[in-house]
Amino acid sequence: MKNQLKLLKNSKEEPVVATEKEADSIQAPSLTPVSNETSLTAEEISSVIEAIKGVNPTAVDVQVNADATAVVTFADGSRTTLTANQLVKAKPEVRTESVSNKRNRRATTDGVSTRSF
Repeated sequence: MKNQLKLLKNSKEEPVVATEKEADSIQAPSLTPVSNETSLTAEEISSVIEAIKGVNPTAVDVQVNADATAVVTFADGSRTTLTANQLVKAKPEVRTESVSNKRNRRATTDGVSTRSF
């Protein structure tokens, strides 16, 4: 569809070529893992910008907001918006063991407790 041109008539009955805008062919990048999907840090915003530019090399400007929405502008002046769902995902939660669980695990060797009470 990118190379298809559509001929239209203007008021003077001259053919007018309608071309596809660059924004019509925008590519969403791989989802960027973030701590909070509705409040990105400066580092996370930079990562999202780089991801967008990586898959849309003809983009001349990429603005990413803290709410993870982005406006991408192309050389032909066309613009499009990408939503948070197209750009970010929550980082998996890192589960940490409590200190008492670590102590209990260290205190047991081959199922035999080495702790004295």
